[in-house]
Amino acid sequence: MSISSPRPSFKLVPVDDLDSGADAAQSDMMIGRVIAGRYTIQARIGSGGMADIYRAADAELGVDVAIKLLKPEIASREMRARMVQEARAAAQVRHPNLARVFGTGTLDNTAYIVMELLEGPNLEMVLRARPHERLPWRKALALLLPAMEALHAIHERGYVHRDIKPGNILVARESECPARAVVIDLGLARADRALRNVASPPTTEVGRVLCTPGYASPEQAAGGPVDRRSDVYSLAITLYRILAGRPPFHEARGKPLHVVFDHHIYNRPTRLVDAAVDADIPPEIAMVIESALAKDPAARPQTMLAFAEALRTAADACTPAPRSPFHSWPYAIVVAQLLVLILAWAMTPAPPSPFATALSSRPAEPQRSPDPSASTVETPSPSSEPPPSLDPPAPQPPAAPSIQPRRSIQHRDPSTVVRRELAGRSAAVQQCADRATSSGEQLAVAVNIDANGAVTTHAQGAADSLISRCLARVLDHTTIPPTRPQSFVHIYKLRTTPLP
Repeated sequence: MSISSPRPSFKLVPVDDLDSGADAAQSDMMIGRVIAGRYTIQARIGSGGMADIYRAADAELGVDVAIKLLKPEIASREMRARMVQEARAAAQVRHPNLARVFGTGTLDNTAYIVMELLEGPNLEMVLRARPHERLPWRKALALLLPAMEALHAIHERGYVHRDIKPGNILVARESECPARAVVIDLGLARADRALRNVASPPTTEVGRVLCTPGYASPEQAAGGPVDRRSDVYSLAITLYRILAGRPPFHEARGKPLHVVFDHHIYNRPTRLVDAAVDADIPPEIAMVIESALAKDPAARPQTMLAFAEALRTAADACTPAPRSPFHSWPYAIVVAQLLVLILAWAMTPAPPSPFATALSSRPAEPQRSPDPSASTVETPSPSSEPPPSLDPPAPQPPAAPSIQPRRSIQHRDPSTVVRRELAGRSAAVQQCADRATSSGEQLAVAVNIDANGAVTTHAQGAADSLISRCLARVLDHTTIPPTRPQSFVHIYKLRTTPLP
């Protein structure tokens, strides 16, 4: 983004990272207070530039919750309105990588939000405790890609976060579960103009900028309007910091704020692979992240979901396909030896049976001439048994084995086969519905089978949507033998209550 006009004059309102370990043991006048008649404050568990976080006991539900309390000294009308807007933005999106909000209210000329209590440090604290303050790229993507989907859901509701950084991503650690990145602190979330009404909180005063300077987009630094592409830039800065161990404009750290902003507006960042030569960052991954750091918002990925999909595609390109063990020459030698043994066994003649050997070694009896005087043939009496025959029994052809007709998948109704496959993937479909914040008791999935037996799916009536893309990843792996093309609708029953 080329900016040739003079820099506008504005007042910066920097936002500090939330320190989830600050003042945890410090005495506080809030300890022991009861809010809204049900939440008893137990301890302060975090503190930032705008708010304090407390652990509280919910007397009605019997569980612990987190209460975010706006600091009284900055609790202006605008900031209280922002607290309410944060609660609204978080409450409208149901996603496992977004902190849930249970309620909001006012207390002593300030405001508070009641949220789910999540155990774990924020991502900035995790990085500072690691060697070189960075994560391997595979681990970083596995952690952040779901959080990017949560941000996309926020954007789809018409909100822009405006303060994405490692300090606002909590690494929740639950027993017997992998670490989960949870987006927190929507205190600077701003509603799209199309969603504003008379009840909306006031916008930031002209000439004021609310942001964290090190993660501000060029348009934020210039005091201009922002949209979801500004969050894409801030998330790219976050990824750069996680993979390289430092932000892209590290040389501006500790310098005046206008110098930091100038770097975001005018300077090109150091190439990611050069910033951490020993981090083994694939060029494909670095290229996607650097594209999201473009000065011009139009040159970046236009949505957070597009950014995430580009990272997934690059990661797949960097993952080698699994090699067959037969590609290795030791295995090839073993297989060749086995083939030789099998052929030698097949070509060895079978030994004669003991019965045939005994008969062939027995001397032949002399043939007696018939008695010409005998005119009748002696017939044995009914009580006498026939003499045993000395001739070997005539060889009988072996009985053909009873072959049961195999039920071929080709003789089944293709739609029945596919329905059984789809029914076995209900858990994965439920996860797609949770990620896409789908509501309702059931989900209708349109299923198409082409002439080659390939199966494709999408949510009925929403072919190009987040849930359809998720369904394609978990369902479009079913194949059957070639058949006539057909289509049908498969219904999944969903949970009506979200997972805790």
